[in-house]
Amino acid sequence: MPKIALPIAIILLAAFILFAGQSFISTSKLPKEKSGYSPEQQIAPPLTPEEALDKVKNLSAVKKYLTQVKSGRVDLNGTEGDAYLIQVYEIKDGHTATFNWYRINKTTGDMTAEFEFTEDLPELSQTYIHSMSGVKFNYPVDWKTNVKTQIFENGDLITVEKLGPTQKPQTDFHDGARFTISLPIETNASLEDYLTDPNPMLKFTTFPLGVNTFAKVDDYYYTKRSNQIYGLFLFAQGEDKDLNEAILQEILASFTFLP
Repeated sequence: MPKIALPIAIILLAAFILFAGQSFISTSKLPKEKSGYSPEQQIAPPLTPEEALDKVKNLSAVKKYLTQVKSGRVDLNGTEGDAYLIQVYEIKDGHTATFNWYRINKTTGDMTAEFEFTEDLPELSQTYIHSMSGVKFNYPVDWKTNVKTQIFENGDLITVEKLGPTQKPQTDFHDGARFTISLPIETNASLEDYLTDPNPMLKFTTFPLGVNTFAKVDDYYYTKRSNQIYGLFLFAQGEDKDLNEAILQEILASFTFLP
């Protein structure tokens, strides 16, 4: 190779390196979407209370309720963990009649309803009243009373139920629905203390419904009046499970005590 060729090769190599470096610097200064990189995922701002209220107000069931109940209201009623707690209700005869509670995650916007309602539910045209305890609730005309159930350890006050087509006598209840109220238990403990004694790790949720505050553990609900605690058991199974669960929630919403 001629002696002059080596310096030329070195110069060409240096020029190439300089050009590549400038291209890299220029490219690195470009926005990532223009330089071939995907933009970083943007984190959505938390949902505002106003946005959470709008989500509830735009639900078809809530729109229907507000059309039928002119005094109906949709209000933010605090927070629960990382969720807004929104109540749909009306003030009726001096007390709060709740249609539903909605929890909306502040970050994701996911929404869950305390009660799932089904369209065209049967009318709760019958009323059960136990004059000694003051218990009162409504239930459908095709449901029957049953005083022989033994759901609660301390005994049952009353059960109203509807049997499904496959339910057989003298067998475990597996087809139909039941709403059972326990005999009252006298205690000076609060509702929360009663539920967590002797199991302080017991998980439950509390919420107001109508004139009562309930604590929910699985399919069991508990409420306290004066120094007496009542348990309520809601059970549905079989082909009409979804419909019956909605009816049970309607019955629960009608539960109250006589003055």
